[in-house]
Order: sequence, then structure tokens, then C-alpha cells
Amino acid sequence: MVVDKSVVVKGEKPKPPPKVPTSTIKTNEKPLSEADILKALGGGARPGATNSLPKNEGERCFGVIKRTIDREWSRESFTWYAGLRSGIVEIQLGKDGTLRGWRLAGTTGSAEVDNSIRRAMTRIERFHGLTATFISTYPVISIELKPVGR
Repeated sequence: MVVDKSVVVKGEKPKPPPKVPTSTIKTNEKPLSEADILKALGGGARPGATNSLPKNEGERCFGVIKRTIDREWSRESFTWYAGLRSGIVEIQLGKDGTLRGWRLAGTTGSAEVDNSIRRAMTRIERFHGLTATFISTYPVISIELKPVGR
């Protein structure tokens, strides 16, 4: 027979519900409004435990580019080993954030890893969310890609 412990047996006091742990993160930051959150998410921000918004439009756009490349590169597999260097990809932006061109400007020291970067870059057609001002200010950008063990 299964006994439902939420039922109070005559003569017993009900047990208090278990305490739910609260966050141990202390912050002095002002909570974001719903409008601020929606605006940030629309601009490429990701949810997290703290308010960590880009300081300016340039920082936000660089983050959009880096996350797009990292997302595609994470789909690739390669053999990681200590001593791999960061790869450097130089990209050329077109209108509306289209990827006009790119080149591997700095090798990781591994043909396998370099080829994984090349495959990832060929899948990118556009960086969504870049502003016209950013694109005109930075038509060519170098991005560092650090190989990490997976």
C-alpha cells in the first residue's frame, strides 16, 4: 500500500514544504525590465545568471560575429591536443551583414583543425543583427578562434 505523505493523519502536524534553495549570487544590479530583456534578446544577447550586456553597439556586433562562427565551428570535430594555436579568420562584410569573403589568416598548426575552420566558414552566409554603422566602420575583421578540447 502506498501512503500519500501530503495527507495529514489525524493528530499529526502537517510537515512544512521543503525549502527551495535560493540563488547564492548577490548583485547590486538593477533588474532589467521585460522591455529591456526583449530588446537585448532581439539584439543577440543570451540568457544568463547576471546582467551582462555589451557596453556599446560595436561590442554587441563583434559578439554576434564571434558567436555565429563559434556555433558553426562547434559542429565540426577534430583531434585536440595541447599546443594547438589559435586560428585567425579574416572576414569581409557586405551589406546587411552578408559574408562577402573570408580567409584563414593564421593557422592553428594542424591541417585537421584548419580544415574544420574552413568547413565551418563555408556554411556562413550572413551575420544577422549587425548595424549599417558597424559594417561601414569595420568592413574587414579578424577573429581569433581558440581550439579547445571537447
